[in-house]
Amino acid sequence: MAPLKLPKKGKSKQLHLDFRSLDAARASAPQDWDSEAWLEEGTKQEEQGERYQVGAKAARHLSNAAVCYRLAAALAPADFDSRYNGARVQQTLATEHLPAPVCLSALDDARTAYRDALSVLQPGAKGEATARIDALFNLAQTDVALFEMLDDAIVALEQEADRALQVAKEARELFVEVERLQRAEMARFFGETGPEADAGEDEAADEVDPTGGSAAGETSVRALEVTIVTPQLLIDTLLESVSFDLTLYNSSYTDAATEAELRQSALDSFTRATALRPLVPGAAPELDFELAFVQATLYTTLSPDEAPLHLEQLISSTSPVKVDLLSLYADHQVETLLLTAQLPAILSSLSTALKTYESAQALLSNRLSPPKHLPASHLPSLLSSNLVAQSTVHLLAYEVLTRAQRDPSLAPTLPADAAAQTAEHLSRAHALALEATSAPRSGLSLVLSASAAAVNAASAPPPLALARAPASQEPRTDWRTVASVRLALFSLARVRMRMLPPASAAGGKREEQVRFWAFWRALGLARGEGTEKGSEGERALKRREVRWWIGEIAEDKVQEVMGAEEAAMERAYWEELAEL
Repeated sequence: MAPLKLPKKGKSKQLHLDFRSLDAARASAPQDWDSEAWLEEGTKQEEQGERYQVGAKAARHLSNAAVCYRLAAALAPADFDSRYNGARVQQTLATEHLPAPVCLSALDDARTAYRDALSVLQPGAKGEATARIDALFNLAQTDVALFEMLDDAIVALEQEADRALQVAKEARELFVEVERLQRAEMARFFGETGPEADAGEDEAADEVDPTGGSAAGETSVRALEVTIVTPQLLIDTLLESVSFDLTLYNSSYTDAATEAELRQSALDSFTRATALRPLVPGAAPELDFELAFVQATLYTTLSPDEAPLHLEQLISSTSPVKVDLLSLYADHQVETLLLTAQLPAILSSLSTALKTYESAQALLSNRLSPPKHLPASHLPSLLSSNLVAQSTVHLLAYEVLTRAQRDPSLAPTLPADAAAQTAEHLSRAHALALEATSAPRSGLSLVLSASAAAVNAASAPPPLALARAPASQEPRTDWRTVASVRLALFSLARVRMRMLPPASAAGGKREEQVRFWAFWRALGLARGEGTEKGSEGERALKRREVRWWIGEIAEDKVQEVMGAEEAAMERAYWEELAEL
């Protein structure tokens, strides 16, 4: 570690730069600042942002860094580092800090900045090859993030489907190109037979950073340094490619022909990744787990019948067990639930899924020892998703028991306290969905109102109220948080529509729907310009929100157990909601 450099007494001067605009920053800086000075100041601002991690202070320092890097680039038109670092900062702001719809424009800025950085790279210059790899990989990751935002339907755009398909195509092509370049670099340093064949030669290592670079993460500010492309980095690229292929496979943009192509692409990329594992020296438990986890994901997506045994073996052999593995196992339990099985078997499977989700929840909620392999900034939204998943399982159990109680042939298999269990599942589904609205830490959440205790839960949904987060908790407004709050709110509404008395007047249902939109707006989900209350923009956004939700629940396990007629009635409820 480099020694700490202390300022000399009487020589240091605190700078107060005005970062409100490029001109203001330039005017408030020392007159002799060149590109190098702005690059250094950008690094300091970025480090401050990373120190705060989340919140307004983190976003402000990262925005300051973006200004510094743009000024550095303006003073050195041929400099790669300033453009590359500016793109990284914009990417981080868009994916971790900025609200919708600003995050989309920031992602577009990042994509443009990566292309600008690539355009100034001089072929054959020292470090050019690995700098190109890093920029192309991060450009692919930016495309993936943009696709995920479009797929989550957080912001309405014209020709949205065309844009999503365009960025998906570019991301897949970039992953292929990064793999090609990485293989070429690896062969250049180590020879065609791989690293082990040249392990005794130090000539290449003398001219490079022996720790290697990382195409899967941020590089140093000085990107134009020669780094070794290792088999580990190539595996990382291949696994990212597999992950994105599976994301596309599960998306609404994919037809049957594309599914077949994505399936084969994912399997081929994974095969190439596993073939590289013997070239990674020594024990690499994290890498081995990652390979095994991706293989399990392939099973659950492409060969669900073969997945349970593999998942169970992986869980039993992983210590400590990881959140994403538990969540994958629980998701698979629910998605492959056989509704034609005996009632006790169905309830047992749901109980297993719930216990697994609860184990994952305990890990996500552990503040003393949070999961180290997950970004800390993602934990609140992951916790919210976990709570929604638990709520859905309880709702599914409620529907299973409700159906069973209407079928005389199932009477012998019903639990003795079936009616009590049914009510308890609906109550738990409501409580968990309610808790999920506060988990993302958006600054606002829904809670039971003070009058809720006086309401008979069997006769009407308990009244809700809006609650504010403690002053010590800085609100999060990034797109991931918005997506989590929206999912929690719609999941809560899905439970509450089942709490409406069967014989209630149409006015009671309408009041519940009106309250839904009031909470929707209060929670900050009426995002974007032109969505003022009562405006045509707001009405269009409401219809879009409902279409998204109908797509989310279409033919899910809850609707499957309900049957076609009742599923159509639920869809009608949401379509009515869209017109309010």
